[in-house]
Amino acid sequence: MDEMEKGQVRDVEDADRPTDSEDRNDAARAGLRLDPSGLPLSPQPSSDPMDPLNWKLSVKLVVLAEVSILSFLALLSASLITPAFVPLSEFVHRGLVPTAYVTSLFILCAGLSTIFWNPVSNVYGRRPVYILTVAVGAAMSAASGAARSYGQLLAFRCLNGFFGGVPLGLGSATVCDMFFAHERGLYMGVYTVTLITGGHVAPIIGGYIERDLTWHWCFYVPAILTGALWLLFVLTVPETLTC
Repeated sequence: MDEMEKGQVRDVEDADRPTDSEDRNDAARAGLRLDPSGLPLSPQPSSDPMDPLNWKLSVKLVVLAEVSILSFLALLSASLITPAFVPLSEFVHRGLVPTAYVTSLFILCAGLSTIFWNPVSNVYGRRPVYILTVAVGAAMSAASGAARSYGQLLAFRCLNGFFGGVPLGLGSATVCDMFFAHERGLYMGVYTVTLITGGHVAPIIGGYIERDLTWHWCFYVPAILTGALWLLFVLTVPETLTC
């Protein structure tokens, strides 16, 4: 086949290949909603205005902010006590290594909680799980500050992690409930940066709290902050899981 014939074959193939405009028209005829670049949205939103994918961006950002701050407070609660290990170890009459278990057990139980609470939220919804677990987590943080023995403190911290650490695992699912696939990189990044910042700033803040108050307030402060945000969450955040 000479060059002219090859060129004619390529011209025929190019003519048969659908254009981007034709692809968009085909998608529109099929009832698919498209993103700004003309690709079908993933996942496809329903026609229900209550579908989180159809919410206004301002509503999505409010929910994202509250869930992100809950995750921030969860890691803040985990590590705020770190600078106060010395006075805490003297109070519970343990060495520094056993005293450090108050942080490591929180993190362990927070990690395990995802295995239990995420499937529960897939059945009963995100909002009920948030409301229940965050409230109990705040109460267990306050109870940790009021503990009078090493055993009580470890028990309360385990419960604090199992309930209060839920936003750490459930937050990413909430982001996926509200945003399309092409948006998730940005908003998951916002959530993740907010989350990890809690663990970074906690030792700095905890040092000032222990110096100016007592180590007990390293548990009371996150309990108060989490309780205040929990109330705001109850009043403002709707369910994000669709049937």
